[in-house]
Amino acid sequence: MPITLKAFDDTSFELSEEACKKSEYLQSLITEGKTEIDLDEMRPEILKIVVDYLTYYADKEFPAIPEVLKSNDLKDSLNEWDLAFINAISYENCFHLINAGLLLKLNHLYELACSKIAAFMKGKSSEEINEQFTIECQLTQDEAKQLGLDTS
Repeated sequence: MPITLKAFDDTSFELSEEACKKSEYLQSLITEGKTEIDLDEMRPEILKIVVDYLTYYADKEFPAIPEVLKSNDLKDSLNEWDLAFINAISYENCFHLINAGLLLKLNHLYELACSKIAAFMKGKSSEEINEQFTIECQLTQDEAKQLGLDTS
């Protein structure tokens, strides 16, 4: 029987029960007899990515993702499908997928999204990371000078 997942704006996606059971959270709701699940915390474009991911893995085992990446090139650590999947996702949406992985108790998705962020950060300076993710320095100019950071 198909399960309906609804994003915060009521956009719905149907997913097989088998695919839903890959998520501990969704599996627990299905066990309670739910066939329509509101995921009010999730944007529809993120839920669509999650549905595509769960559909692919419905009848497959999740491959291991190393805790420590071999390099900042994900092809050294991920299988071909995971690599193509995560490379198609923006950094911003990776952060949303990290949250989705936590919410849905979907550890492989969480680790996959984290691996993309970690691979980007590997070998980068804090300034490069701040620039990529548009993070502004939270230090005052005096604090930054004390730490020897460029305040220009």
